[in-house]
This record gives sequence, structure tokens and C-alpha cells, in this order.
Amino acid sequence: MLTPYFKGLTEGRLMATRCENTRCPIGRGRGEHWLPPRADCPDCHRPMVWSPIEDPNGTIYTYTLVERGGAGLEIECPYYQIDVKMEGVCTILKSYLADRKPVTIGDKVRARFRTGQEATHTCLDLYFELA
Repeated sequence: MLTPYFKGLTEGRLMATRCENTRCPIGRGRGEHWLPPRADCPDCHRPMVWSPIEDPNGTIYTYTLVERGGAGLEIECPYYQIDVKMEGVCTILKSYLADRKPVTIGDKVRARFRTGQEATHTCLDLYFELA
């Protein structure tokens, strides 16, 4: 199910899902994106379709400073775990900030990707930098 998402990350693209059902009680076929991706629309239960996010930039919705990570964490602490609101995406995406500078809610961020030899083939292949 998530293959297009992780394949997109390794290619430097952010892939999301969206509902195209015009009879959907909530989305009505407007095609807003969902991140993380869903197999089926949570409102009408029809299959979602894959679509790229053309401009994977956004704003910090909220954040927390992680000073000590859990076992197996591959990110050097301290770091900011951020929730990002993107235009055309109806959900909030959780990721992390590569910058170690202080941040505030509403700061603009841009998506970055680990590709090629740098790719981990995990959710860590997507991260954000201050714009």
C-alpha cells in the first residue's frame, strides 16, 4: 500500500492520496490530499488515488524539542519534531526539522529528501528545513 509513498521519497517527490468520489459526504471529490496516505477515504470508504504534492512546502503548525530520543532513533538529538500544514493537504504531517535553530509556530518550511545512497527507505527520508 505505501510503496508509492516511499518510492516517491527516494526520488525526491512527496506522494499523497486523495478521494475523487464526487458523492463523498465530506470531500465531495475536491481532491484534497491526505498525508500520511490512506488506502480508503475515511469519509466514504472508497479507494483513494495517488497524486504528487507539487509544492511540498508549508508552515509549522506545532513543534516539540526532542532532547533525548527513544531506542533506535537515527536522528541526532536535540532536534525539532514538527507538525506541518501544507496547502491542499487536509491533514497535518508529522516530520522533523533539520535545522537546530529556534522555531516558532507559523514558520515557513520546505521539504527535503534523502535520495540515492543517502536514502534509508523509511519515513526519515522526508525532513524539513526553514524556508
